[in-house]
Amino acid sequence: MFNQNDLPHLMGWEKVANGRSNAKYLINQIDDEKFTLASTRKHHNFDSIRNRLLNYNYLHDILLHKMSIFAS
Repeated sequence: MFNQNDLPHLMGWEKVANGRSNAKYLINQIDDEKFTLASTRKHHNFDSIRNRLLNYNYLHDILLHKMSIFAS
């Protein structure tokens, strides 16, 4: 089963986080609008996660579809 704490690792966000990079912390930073696409683009490791970000919509569709199957 997918857990939201798996998303930061799948997206590679720990590679562009400044300082703490555990999943719960990063999700809270996103919720507080402190960890954003704009802030990650400035990080020197951004190119290493670019492809993961480009695949986000595909990942989102897969997870959304899978969850809707289990909800039925």
